[in-house]
Amino acid sequence: GKPAFFGLLDRDDRRRYVFGLPGNPASCYTVFDLLVRPLLEAWMGGVGDAGRGALTAQVAGAAPPRNARQQAIPAHLVVREGRVEADLDVVRPSGDPFSLL
Repeated sequence: GKPAFFGLLDRDDRRRYVFGLPGNPASCYTVFDLLVRPLLEAWMGGVGDAGRGALTAQVAGAAPPRNARQQAIPAHLVVREGRVEADLDVVRPSGDPFSLL
């Protein structure tokens, strides 16, 4: 999800928020979902991610190598022997619009 931009402008006793989202479809969707949606929900009186509940899952199989930046990796959640596991999906290029399916 890069490049991404967030800025604030205080003018005339009003605060303006500016987001710049990546151009690739999957990156744009992911950055919007992680950064813009929570702000819009908060403005609308929503409870944000805290109201969605939390779920902890173990990564099934080998974990991807550590990266210097945060990455969103698609996964399928599966219940195995009473535990929730995350089967990581193949990471596709951010320009692939079908990667969101």
